[in-house]
Amino acid sequence: MTLSRRGLFAAPALATSVVASTVAAQPQSTPQGDSIFADFIGPQFDPEHDHRNAAIGTGSPLHDEIAVAVRLLLGAGKYDHHLDVARYFQNIKERNIQGEPYNREWSKRGNPLITGLFSMTQTLPAKGDETPWCAAFVSFCLYAAGRPTQRTARARDYVGYRNQARTSDPRPGDLAVFKRNEADGHVGFFTRWQTNAAGARTGKFMVLGGNQSDGVSEAAYPTAKTALIGFYRVDD
Repeated sequence: MTLSRRGLFAAPALATSVVASTVAAQPQSTPQGDSIFADFIGPQFDPEHDHRNAAIGTGSPLHDEIAVAVRLLLGAGKYDHHLDVARYFQNIKERNIQGEPYNREWSKRGNPLITGLFSMTQTLPAKGDETPWCAAFVSFCLYAAGRPTQRTARARDYVGYRNQARTSDPRPGDLAVFKRNEADGHVGFFTRWQTNAAGARTGKFMVLGGNQSDGVSEAAYPTAKTALIGFYRVDD
């Protein structure tokens, strides 16, 4: 079966895949047969995202919340640029019955939009919306816009994206990859250099990403002190 990226986002199978990653409580076998998602939500062991005892936050999302999350995730397919997809998620206004937005982690139940992002990775979310999800967000945004994706939930898998060397002249939408320790990291989309009133660079740059202050947000990172591995070009 062959589907375009936009056709895939209109396909009922995507909703099935998203729901599977929002409600899975135990390890599942990889879907078999001619499922177009057979390689997206496999349960292979991942030491950074161990889902062998998978749970969704401190409570399962409600059916109505899953329905809203699926609708919002499918809405990402209408954008042709991955940075526009990321801003779409940043600007989501819908909230659950506790008043918590769908683009942030929730306090009582796992946010099904966040766990749904893992449908475009090889990982099921072990800790619900508390599972590190920055790379799942990047993977989902890239795929929604038809860009190459590592289909990963591990940030440092984006080092050397498309077999590229680092660039010292990032453009809006390029990847910014950071290290936290020897194994873990963070990834998001470069948006701009921060400047002062005179237009001079302040030594900081802005990154739009997921799992920044527990949500989708744009944050400033200092060039000199940050553990930046590098910037990587997304569009030629």
